[in-house]
Amino acid sequence: MHFPANLFNEDTYYVSFWFCTWLPHKVHLVLENAISIQVLDDLESPTRAPSYATVTGMLRPKFQWDIAQL
Repeated sequence: MHFPANLFNEDTYYVSFWFCTWLPHKVHLVLENAISIQVLDDLESPTRAPSYATVTGMLRPKFQWDIAQL
């Protein structure tokens, strides 16, 4: 699985799996925190917060912006 660069904010993320049936609704198996993913910023990343400040939220994508004077 591949995620684009500069998509996730620096943090540790946990993935859980729930195996269920819909009708009748029944939970068969729950695997809490089955996978952990640690995202680390490159110190030279253009989306990194200045200094030691933190940016809240899970996603922190880098977008291409075209700015023109109207």
